Amino acid sequence: MNLFFRQRLRWICVTVLGAVALSVAALVHAHGDHDPPAATQGAASPRFSAVSDLFEVVGIKSDKDIRIFVDRFASNAPVLDAKVSVEAGGKTIAAPFMADDGTYLLPKEPFAKPGSYALVINVEAGEEIDILAANLVVPDAAAEAPHSHAKDWTALLAGGAGALLAVWVLVRFVRGRRANRTFGVRHA
Repeated sequence: MNLFFRQRLRWICVTVLGAVALSVAALVHAHGDHDPPAATQGAASPRFSAVSDLFEVVGIKSDKDIRIFVDRFASNAPVLDAKVSVEAGGKTIAAPFMADDGTYLLPKEPFAKPGSYALVINVEAGEEIDILAANLVVPDAAAEAPHSHAKDWTALLAGGAGALLAVWVLVRFVRGRRANRTFGVRHA
């Protein structure tokens, strides 16, 4: 085997090994970042939204209360100082306007238990009156599955086994080529 062919074979082996190593690294990292930015850490807050020809309503439940944002559908301008009430489970709850942040405030107590709540939202802004329907889903915090890294280890083990197999095949190929060659004799 001439020198040129041996060098070529070595570069092919190095390239294949590099490709295997990179694919293993990509496979292991395929699950993405496990540390999301601090602003999105944890589960998303339960929320609801409703849209009509006049208004757009979004409600976000926090640990303290439910904040309702009311905007005009056509311009996305906030609707300030309107009368907003929410009907749920046969009860009507007034949502007073909070001038400091332009939202409407609902107490969290009627929606504290996990479950799905059908909501009817009444909005009176001057002469404009609208009724919107929404659904608030409060998940059961205990039922959420914990985050597991078991798949990461499975991918790492599978990638490592694949890399070892590739190395073994290349070593056998190179040794087999060396054993079959004859020194100084050329075949016609």
